[in-house]
Amino acid sequence: MAGRMTIVAGLALVLATGMVANAQWTSDPLVNTLVSGGSGDQGVPLVGATGDGGAWVSFFSNTGTGYKPMIQRLDVGGHTMLAGNGLTLADRHNSATFVYDMKIDAAGNAIVAFDDDSTGTTMVTVQKVLPDGTLPWGATGRQIPGTTGVLAPRIAPCADGTYVVAWASSNVLKFQRLDTNGVAIGAAWTVTEAGHYQAISDMVATGNGGEFISMWIRGETTSAISSRKGLKIQKWNGSNAAMWNSGTALDVYTSSQTPLKSIQNGYFPAIATDFTGGAIIAWYDNGGSRNAWLQHVQSAGTFRFPAEGLGMTTNGSTTEYRLSASAGYDAARDEYTVAWQRSNTLQSQFGLGVQRVNAAGDLLWGGTGATVIPMQGFQSSFIQAFPGPGGKSYLTWIQYTGAVTQEIQATQLDDMGMMTWPTPITRMATRVSGKGRLGATKSNGQTMLIGAWADNASGSNDIMAQNINFDGTLGQLVCAADFNSDGVLDFFDYLDFVEMFSWAWDTADFNHDGIIDFFDYLDFVAAFAAGC
Repeated sequence: MAGRMTIVAGLALVLATGMVANAQWTSDPLVNTLVSGGSGDQGVPLVGATGDGGAWVSFFSNTGTGYKPMIQRLDVGGHTMLAGNGLTLADRHNSATFVYDMKIDAAGNAIVAFDDDSTGTTMVTVQKVLPDGTLPWGATGRQIPGTTGVLAPRIAPCADGTYVVAWASSNVLKFQRLDTNGVAIGAAWTVTEAGHYQAISDMVATGNGGEFISMWIRGETTSAISSRKGLKIQKWNGSNAAMWNSGTALDVYTSSQTPLKSIQNGYFPAIATDFTGGAIIAWYDNGGSRNAWLQHVQSAGTFRFPAEGLGMTTNGSTTEYRLSASAGYDAARDEYTVAWQRSNTLQSQFGLGVQRVNAAGDLLWGGTGATVIPMQGFQSSFIQAFPGPGGKSYLTWIQYTGAVTQEIQATQLDDMGMMTWPTPITRMATRVSGKGRLGATKSNGQTMLIGAWADNASGSNDIMAQNINFDGTLGQLVCAADFNSDGVLDFFDYLDFVEMFSWAWDTADFNHDGIIDFFDYLDFVAAFAAGC
């Protein structure tokens, strides 16, 4: 019954620029899916998985009257589902883009929070988008009172159907809860630490009622530039009460002069959920150690790893620098994959490193981690790590191939840190062009990764997207029963599915209906029996 699978190449409608319009995923890395194009720059894509195995992609588009926040939805086959270049979320006129946020709620709606000057005064706006492109909060969304002049909002869609939006104003953190209709529930509440710079780094919902977790940058002074910076974190319940450390925020990473400790200016580390009420954070420091770090704040607010974080390598800053960090959490195995960019101390040579960590904090791939790309002349950027079935790990990144040209690349590693695809590093996008701001997600069916980026092949930046299957191929994957995506249908696929099903892990939602139940098991067994 086992056999090699084939990948069905998508039929593509190619425009004069060579871009793909409303086409299914292609197996050709020279021809990717066009999410949004046309005149003017498109940029800063964020990507979130949808229930059907596809993805929402939000971005900014410069129409000539400013950068407008926009959104497009891709189905599991890579088809664009909203008309034209996507849906405009506000008539924003600002000539620059700033940090914004997009998350997916339990119903599959996209929730986008951004700075918005469409009224003539810059405020925080939150917009909700249904899968069919309907804007239930109206064309202007919900503009949050008391947010005049504020940039860089964050959003958390909570399990109870509420949404919490957060922002910083004059170094004061502010939080506002909204109901399902976008109406404010009570007044905003604040986190204040006089004399210190503060900015929201990331927020995630915990999956339990109205709970959410927020992490923020904390400066030693009020300066966003000259101050050394650390990281603080807190969890709030549905009544907006702080839950950890008797209401006092926890220090994930503390800045100091001696020893020199700080995170990089303009760097906002992300939070990954552990699916049980805790948070996983990876970051790199700009202080004396120049290491990549990992911390798991468990549901009760306790640190799993040493205070100030677990270093991902044992080699010091006299040997090399670590310049980024991304963590993926394998809940089934209770293990972590952390990836980072390496550099020599002159920052003239660069590579890509990765580490696997178990619950005890052991560095499973040695003191220096595994090497994906050895030290060489060109950088890797926007690195993201994802867990996969059977202890596998997946990485996506932008790889510089010249001073102004880049490719989108990906790899799979087994639980020993070995790259296992037939082509160990697979090239997702190879057009000779500049590429930037790669965002990526794991599909809800967890058979592939989906990436979106800004690509200037047409002369101005367009938003492009590409999938990569867990077997390292691009395009349509026709054998869903190959659960571990190794290209062979055998009993290991059955064992891997049963493992995920027993954990009620979202990989086991085989029929993509948003519910893990016995129908998923029956559908998988039927697909397995049918063969590939």
